[in-house]
Amino acid sequence: MAKTLSFGVLHLGIAFGVSYALSGSVAVAGAVTLVEPLCNMVAHYFFDGWWARREAAKGAARAAAAASQAPRWSAGEGAVPVRAPSAAMASGPVGSRPQLQTQEQVAHGWALRARLAA
Repeated sequence: MAKTLSFGVLHLGIAFGVSYALSGSVAVAGAVTLVEPLCNMVAHYFFDGWWARREAAKGAARAAAAASQAPRWSAGEGAVPVRAPSAAMASGPVGSRPQLQTQEQVAHGWALRARLAA
């Protein structure tokens, strides 16, 4: 809101200067200076809120799409880095580097998770 108010004050000065230069009347310049920037400030405030919600929704949609995709490996790959599901299951201390597992170990882990979830 502070950004919007600061922009509004700047806009008031510009609006008065341009309106006075075009009309030559202080009354007309004053009316334009008050009405037009106030409308813009309100529109700017709501536009910022809409834009933030739009960006958040796009980010959430990307995260959901990434989370829904299961990992895929080709037949010729070797070991792939996989984080242990919890600190209790990790062989190293919490925050250690990911463990390297073979494709078979990873596939077995996914199969086990699917059976436990069912």
